[in-house]
Amino acid sequence: MPLLQGLSQTQYHLFLFLLPIVARQRGTDLVAVTDDDIAEGAAALAATYETASRGLIYEHRAPTLPAQRFGTAVTEQAAELLKDAPSSVERDLAVVLRRLERAAREVRTTLGEGKTAFLDLVGRMLRQEQPGTDAPVAERRDEPRLIVPGS
Repeated sequence: MPLLQGLSQTQYHLFLFLLPIVARQRGTDLVAVTDDDIAEGAAALAATYETASRGLIYEHRAPTLPAQRFGTAVTEQAAELLKDAPSSVERDLAVVLRRLERAAREVRTTLGEGKTAFLDLVGRMLRQEQPGTDAPVAERRDEPRLIVPGS
């Protein structure tokens, strides 16, 4: 996957850390979430981390509510990671968010599947249940993951 080329091991792990957050960004009937929302949320958050790495505290705001919600979800999930981490991890997260932004913007041209091509792809990759479909949830926390023959 060209978007992952050149990432350090830490950046690669951060990219994988972000995918489930992306997969959970499903809209409602009133507010649809699109790939552009993911891209804009990732861009605003990356800009915030890039600004912080230069010693300035400024929160860049995404232009849409779904993009802001994505940024908030990432910030909340990443808070524990960044709490005791060196500042290089924050810079790595900015790099990964830029890659995520690029992926969300480019996958539609590659797959040609509409405004949610990236969200759908991530959902398929993680085997998440998609709203409005009968797709089974591949991962249930309350069920055992090991299948034992004869049981």
